[in-house]
This record gives sequence, structure tokens and C-alpha cells, in this order.
Amino acid sequence: MLIASQECTLTKGVDNDQSSWYTYKVHKSTYNMFTDESVCRVEVSITKRSITLHSDLGRELNVDCRTPDEFQQVLSLVRENSERFEINYDF
Repeated sequence: MLIASQECTLTKGVDNDQSSWYTYKVHKSTYNMFTDESVCRVEVSITKRSITLHSDLGRELNVDCRTPDEFQQVLSLVRENSERFEINYDF
């Protein structure tokens, strides 16, 4: 699954063994969660337009969105996969 805008791209992939991976790219910077880890919890900060992915190995990936449209796109991806992990909202 791919979400793209002018400033950011969030890609979700699945390996042959059904383990998921995510790649988030902003302005020529790429952040990866490794294929042997999965997202177990997501924190969504509405006021900061920020989403933090927490992996089962204890790593964190912060997704800071510059525009409301970017935030909505990433939030839509999170909600589409909400059966796989816990979502916490910060208002």
C-alpha cells in the first residue's frame, strides 16, 4: 500500500512470511522499520499532526506531517490497518 503527496510517502509492504514493513520518506530522507519487526501500537497527536509507530522490538518511528492533507493520508493508512495494533489518540 502506498500513500503519496508532494512532501511525503508512506509505503506498507508484506514479505512472503506475511510480516509487514513500512517505509516513510520525507524530503529525500527515508526511515525504515525492519522486516522482522511489526507495529504493535500507534500514537496519534491531533494537535501536533504527528503519528508515532511503536514496534514489537521497542523501536519508534515518528511521522511529522507538515500539512493537514499529509496527516489525513497517514491517518487513513493507520485506520485501515487498525485491527493489527492498538491506536492511542492525544487531543
